[in-house]
Amino acid sequence: MLRKYVSQLLIEAMAVVADIPEGWHVSFELLGSSIISLALVKTDTGAGHVFLEAKKSGSDWPSAGPCDGAWIIIQTSTYSGAPKGFGPLLYDIAMEYATKFGNGLAPDRGTVSDDALKVWDKYMNERDDVTWVQLDDYDHPNGPWATKNPKVLACKNFGIKKRVFKNLKEFEKAIAQKNEQEYRKAFLASPLTKVYRKPVPSRIRSLLRTPGKFEDEYNDLNLSDWL
Repeated sequence: MLRKYVSQLLIEAMAVVADIPEGWHVSFELLGSSIISLALVKTDTGAGHVFLEAKKSGSDWPSAGPCDGAWIIIQTSTYSGAPKGFGPLLYDIAMEYATKFGNGLAPDRGTVSDDALKVWDKYMNERDDVTWVQLDDYDHPNGPWATKNPKVLACKNFGIKKRVFKNLKEFEKAIAQKNEQEYRKAFLASPLTKVYRKPVPSRIRSLLRTPGKFEDEYNDLNLSDWL
Protein backbone atom coordinates (compact mmCIF):
# COMPACT_ATOMS: atom_id res chain seq x y z
CA MET A 1 0.00 0.00 0.00
CA LEU A 2 2.84 2.39 0.87
CA ARG A 3 4.64 1.62 -2.42
CA LYS A 4 1.46 2.34 -4.38
CA TYR A 5 1.03 5.67 -2.56
CA VAL A 6 4.65 6.69 -3.20
CA SER A 7 4.30 5.62 -6.84
CA GLN A 8 1.20 7.78 -7.26
CA LEU A 9 3.03 10.76 -5.79
CA LEU A 10 5.84 10.29 -8.30
CA ILE A 11 3.38 10.12 -11.18
CA GLU A 12 1.66 13.26 -9.99
CA ALA A 13 4.97 15.08 -9.43
CA MET A 14 6.29 14.58 -12.97
CA ALA A 15 5.54 17.26 -15.57
CA VAL A 16 2.16 16.59 -17.18
CA VAL A 17 0.18 18.21 -19.97
CA ALA A 18 -1.30 20.80 -17.60
CA ASP A 19 2.24 21.94 -16.76
CA ILE A 20 3.15 22.87 -20.36
CA PRO A 21 3.79 26.63 -20.18
CA GLU A 22 1.82 29.19 -22.10
CA GLY A 23 3.25 29.56 -25.58
CA TRP A 24 4.52 25.97 -25.81
CA HIS A 25 3.01 22.80 -27.29
CA VAL A 26 3.91 19.18 -28.12
CA SER A 27 4.45 18.34 -31.79
CA PHE A 28 4.09 14.80 -33.19
CA GLU A 29 5.38 13.51 -36.51
CA LEU A 30 5.42 10.07 -38.10
CA LEU A 31 8.47 9.71 -40.39
CA GLY A 32 7.73 7.01 -42.92
CA SER A 33 6.15 4.04 -41.17
CA SER A 34 8.80 3.26 -38.60
CA ILE A 35 10.02 6.45 -36.87
CA ILE A 36 8.11 8.78 -34.57
CA SER A 37 9.37 12.22 -33.61
CA LEU A 38 8.12 14.22 -30.63
CA ALA A 39 9.13 17.74 -29.68
CA LEU A 40 8.26 20.40 -27.15
CA VAL A 41 7.92 23.45 -29.38
CA LYS A 42 7.82 27.20 -28.72
CA THR A 43 4.65 28.12 -30.53
CA ASP A 44 5.55 31.64 -31.71
CA THR A 45 8.83 30.59 -33.33
CA GLY A 46 8.07 26.96 -34.26
CA ALA A 47 11.41 25.96 -32.75
CA GLY A 48 11.68 22.65 -30.90
CA HIS A 49 13.63 22.63 -27.65
CA VAL A 50 13.09 19.10 -26.29
CA PHE A 51 13.19 16.17 -28.72
CA LEU A 52 12.58 12.42 -28.68
CA GLU A 53 12.69 10.00 -31.59
CA ALA A 54 11.92 6.27 -31.61
CA LYS A 55 12.24 3.65 -34.35
CA LYS A 56 10.26 0.44 -34.67
CA SER A 57 12.22 -2.80 -34.49
CA GLY A 58 11.55 -5.53 -37.02
CA SER A 59 12.03 -5.94 -40.76
CA ASP A 60 13.09 -2.31 -41.29
CA TRP A 61 15.80 -2.63 -38.62
CA PRO A 62 17.02 -6.25 -38.50
CA SER A 63 20.39 -5.42 -36.90
CA ALA A 64 18.69 -4.42 -33.64
CA GLY A 65 17.11 -7.83 -33.23
CA PRO A 66 13.40 -8.67 -33.03
CA CYS A 67 13.09 -6.87 -29.65
CA ASP A 68 9.52 -8.15 -29.23
CA GLY A 69 8.35 -5.70 -31.90
CA ALA A 70 9.10 -2.72 -29.66
CA TRP A 71 9.79 0.85 -30.68
CA ILE A 72 13.30 1.81 -29.58
CA ILE A 73 14.53 5.23 -28.53
CA ILE A 74 17.12 6.46 -31.02
CA GLN A 75 17.52 10.09 -29.94
CA THR A 76 16.71 12.44 -27.09
CA SER A 77 17.98 15.98 -26.72
CA THR A 78 17.27 19.19 -24.83
CA TYR A 79 18.39 22.62 -26.01
CA SER A 80 18.86 25.88 -24.15
CA GLY A 81 15.74 27.78 -23.31
CA ALA A 82 13.63 24.68 -22.83
CA PRO A 83 11.29 24.43 -19.85
CA LYS A 84 12.69 22.01 -17.29
CA GLY A 85 11.42 18.50 -16.69
CA PHE A 86 9.46 17.76 -19.88
CA GLY A 87 11.63 14.95 -21.23
CA PRO A 88 9.75 12.30 -19.18
CA LEU A 89 6.42 13.56 -20.55
CA LEU A 90 7.65 12.91 -24.10
CA TYR A 91 8.75 9.42 -22.98
CA ASP A 92 5.22 8.78 -21.70
CA ILE A 93 3.63 9.97 -24.94
CA ALA A 94 6.02 7.87 -27.04
CA MET A 95 5.33 4.82 -24.85
CA GLU A 96 1.58 5.20 -25.27
CA TYR A 97 1.95 5.39 -29.05
CA ALA A 98 4.42 2.48 -29.07
CA THR A 99 2.06 0.34 -27.00
CA LYS A 100 -0.84 0.95 -29.39
CA PHE A 101 1.17 0.49 -32.58
CA GLY A 102 3.73 -2.10 -31.45
CA ASN A 103 4.66 -3.98 -28.30
CA GLY A 104 5.94 -1.05 -26.28
CA LEU A 105 8.99 1.19 -25.93
CA ALA A 106 12.59 0.17 -25.19
CA PRO A 107 15.66 2.23 -24.25
CA ASP A 108 18.34 3.18 -26.74
CA ARG A 109 20.36 0.04 -27.47
CA GLY A 110 23.64 1.96 -27.45
CA THR A 111 24.48 4.80 -25.09
CA VAL A 112 22.06 5.78 -22.33
CA SER A 113 22.75 8.88 -20.24
CA ASP A 114 22.55 8.87 -16.45
CA ASP A 115 19.43 11.04 -16.59
CA ALA A 116 17.73 8.69 -19.05
CA LEU A 117 18.70 5.71 -16.90
CA LYS A 118 16.84 7.31 -13.98
CA VAL A 119 13.72 7.65 -16.15
CA TRP A 120 13.82 3.98 -17.12
CA ASP A 121 14.48 2.94 -13.54
CA LYS A 122 11.30 4.73 -12.46
CA TYR A 123 9.35 2.99 -15.21
CA MET A 124 10.67 -0.35 -14.00
CA ASN A 125 10.25 0.15 -10.25
CA GLU A 126 7.91 3.02 -9.45
CA ARG A 127 5.19 3.37 -12.08
CA ASP A 128 2.02 1.38 -11.45
CA ASP A 129 0.60 2.50 -14.80
CA VAL A 130 3.49 0.92 -16.73
CA THR A 131 4.29 -2.78 -17.26
CA TRP A 132 7.44 -4.35 -18.67
CA VAL A 133 8.73 -7.50 -20.38
CA GLN A 134 12.26 -8.91 -20.04
CA LEU A 135 14.37 -9.05 -23.23
CA ASP A 136 17.08 -11.52 -24.22
CA ASP A 137 20.62 -10.74 -25.42
CA TYR A 138 20.74 -10.69 -29.23
CA ASP A 139 24.46 -11.42 -29.41
CA HIS A 140 24.42 -14.27 -26.87
CA PRO A 141 20.97 -15.87 -27.06
CA ASN A 142 22.16 -19.05 -25.35
CA GLY A 143 23.48 -17.23 -22.30
CA PRO A 144 22.01 -18.29 -18.95
CA TRP A 145 20.27 -15.03 -18.20
CA ALA A 146 16.93 -14.25 -19.68
CA THR A 147 13.82 -15.62 -21.35
CA LYS A 148 15.13 -18.39 -23.58
CA ASN A 149 12.92 -17.05 -26.37
CA PRO A 150 15.48 -15.23 -28.52
CA LYS A 151 13.51 -15.53 -31.76
CA VAL A 152 11.08 -13.00 -30.32
CA LEU A 153 12.77 -11.26 -27.40
CA ALA A 154 16.44 -10.97 -28.39
CA CYS A 155 17.69 -7.38 -28.66
CA LYS A 156 21.01 -5.58 -28.89
CA ASN A 157 22.22 -4.54 -25.44
CA PHE A 158 25.35 -2.41 -25.83
CA GLY A 159 24.04 0.04 -23.24
CA ILE A 160 24.06 -2.44 -20.34
CA LYS A 161 27.37 -3.99 -21.42
CA LYS A 162 29.04 -0.59 -21.30
CA ARG A 163 27.85 -0.14 -17.73
CA VAL A 164 28.94 -3.58 -16.46
CA PHE A 165 32.29 -3.81 -18.25
CA LYS A 166 34.96 -1.23 -19.09
CA ASN A 167 34.59 -2.03 -22.77
CA LEU A 168 33.03 -4.61 -25.08
CA LYS A 169 36.33 -6.48 -25.39
CA GLU A 170 36.25 -7.20 -21.66
CA PHE A 171 32.67 -8.38 -22.02
CA GLU A 172 33.59 -10.82 -24.80
CA LYS A 173 36.48 -12.10 -22.69
CA ALA A 174 34.16 -12.71 -19.74
CA ILE A 175 31.71 -14.63 -21.93
CA ALA A 176 34.51 -16.72 -23.46
CA GLN A 177 35.74 -17.62 -19.98
CA LYS A 178 32.20 -18.58 -18.92
CA ASN A 179 32.42 -15.93 -16.22
CA GLU A 180 28.87 -14.77 -16.84
CA GLN A 181 27.35 -14.41 -13.39
CA GLU A 182 28.21 -10.73 -12.95
CA TYR A 183 26.68 -9.92 -16.31
CA ARG A 184 23.63 -12.12 -15.70
CA LYS A 185 22.87 -10.37 -12.42
CA ALA A 186 23.28 -6.90 -13.89
CA PHE A 187 21.38 -7.83 -17.07
CA LEU A 188 18.27 -8.99 -15.26
CA ALA A 189 18.35 -6.14 -12.75
CA SER A 190 18.83 -3.38 -15.31
CA PRO A 191 15.95 -1.23 -16.58
CA LEU A 192 17.78 -1.09 -19.92
CA THR A 193 16.95 -4.71 -20.79
CA LYS A 194 13.17 -4.36 -20.74
CA VAL A 195 10.33 -3.32 -23.04
CA TYR A 196 7.84 -0.96 -21.38
CA ARG A 197 4.12 -0.69 -22.05
CA LYS A 198 1.59 1.94 -21.06
CA PRO A 199 -1.80 0.61 -22.16
CA VAL A 200 -3.89 3.59 -20.96
CA PRO A 201 -3.03 6.59 -23.20
CA SER A 202 -3.72 9.20 -20.52
CA ARG A 203 -1.07 11.70 -21.72
CA ILE A 204 -2.21 11.64 -25.36
CA ARG A 205 -5.85 11.93 -24.35
CA SER A 206 -5.00 14.90 -22.15
CA LEU A 207 -3.11 16.56 -25.01
CA LEU A 208 -5.98 16.06 -27.44
CA ARG A 209 -8.44 17.53 -24.96
CA THR A 210 -6.32 20.61 -24.20
CA PRO A 211 -6.64 23.28 -26.91
CA GLY A 212 -3.37 24.61 -28.28
CA LYS A 213 -1.11 22.03 -26.63
CA PHE A 214 -0.80 19.43 -29.40
CA GLU A 215 0.09 19.54 -33.08
CA ASP A 216 -0.04 16.50 -35.35
CA GLU A 217 2.29 17.72 -38.11
CA TYR A 218 0.82 15.64 -40.94
CA ASN A 219 -2.43 14.36 -39.41
CA ASP A 220 -0.86 10.96 -38.87
CA LEU A 221 -3.05 10.14 -35.87
CA ASN A 222 -6.67 9.13 -36.16
CA LEU A 223 -7.72 11.26 -33.23
CA SER A 224 -11.03 9.47 -32.70
CA ASP A 225 -9.08 6.29 -31.86
CA TRP A 226 -7.44 7.98 -28.88
CA LEU A 227 -10.39 9.68 -27.20
